[in-house]
Amino acid sequence: MLPKILQPVSCEDLTRIGANHDGGYVLSKRIIDNTETILSFGLADEFSFEINCNLLNKNIKIYAFDHTVDALYWVKHFFKWLWWAIRYRKSFSRAFTFLKYKNFFNNNKAFHFVKKIVPTNEEGDGNISINQILQKFQINDKKTLLKVDIEMDEYKILDEILNYDFIGLVIEFSYIDKMLKKVIEFVDKNKKMSIVHIHGNNFDKPDKNGDPIHLEVTFLKNELLNQSEKKKSFKEYPIKNLDYPNNTMKSDIPIKFLDN
Repeated sequence: MLPKILQPVSCEDLTRIGANHDGGYVLSKRIIDNTETILSFGLADEFSFEINCNLLNKNIKIYAFDHTVDALYWVKHFFKWLWWAIRYRKSFSRAFTFLKYKNFFNNNKAFHFVKKIVPTNEEGDGNISINQILQKFQINDKKTLLKVDIEMDEYKILDEILNYDFIGLVIEFSYIDKMLKKVIEFVDKNKKMSIVHIHGNNFDKPDKNGDPIHLEVTFLKNELLNQSEKKKSFKEYPIKNLDYPNNTMKSDIPIKFLDN
C-alpha cells in the first residue's frame, strides 16, 4: 500500500487528455481552462497529450524539452517500428510518427528544443534550467502547467519546482521502490498544491507489495479547489473509463493507500 500522503483529494472535474494508453494523463479541467503555457519535459514519440491540450485550448503555447529526441532518434524510431509492423503484421503508422511530430512542432504554438533539463547550477552546454526557460520565453508560472517525466536524473530538479507557482503539475515519478522518500518529501513540501489523481504505470511489474514502481501524479493549485473537494477521495484507483493501462497488453495495477 502507498502512504496516505499520496492519496488524492476529491476533485470532481477530472478528465483524460491524450491517448487511452501510455502518453495520456488525467487532470482537472480547471487546469486547461486557466493555462496559458505548458512546459513538457520528456517527449519521445508520444505527444498525444500536447496535441489534445492544443485542441482544447487554442491559446495555449507548448514548450517541449527532450535532449534525446534528435535526427538520429527519428531514424532509429523509423526502422524499429517498421520492423515491428512487419514482424507482427501491425499498422505502419507509428513508424511515420516523425511526420506528425514535424507538423505539430512546426508552428507558432508548439516548440521542441533538444535540451536537457537540469538544476540551475548545471546550466550550459546543451542543458537548460526551469529558471532559464521562464525568463527566456517570458512565461508566467502562475498560468503554467508543468508536465515532467522524473527519471533518476530528473529527481535533482524536484526542489526547484517548488520555487514556482505553477497552476498544475503532471509528474511521472519513476522507480518509486527506490525513491519513495524523495517523492514523499516533495509532496509534503508542496503546500500550495494537492494531489488530484494518481495512476500506476504498468510497463514494469509491481514491487513485492503489489504497488507500482512508476507513478503518474497530478497536482492542482489549492486555490482552484472548492472547499468540499479538499477531503481525501475514496475512489477506486485506477478509475474506470478514465484510467487505462500504459501497456495495453497487461492489466492495470490497483492502488491502495495506508490508513495513516
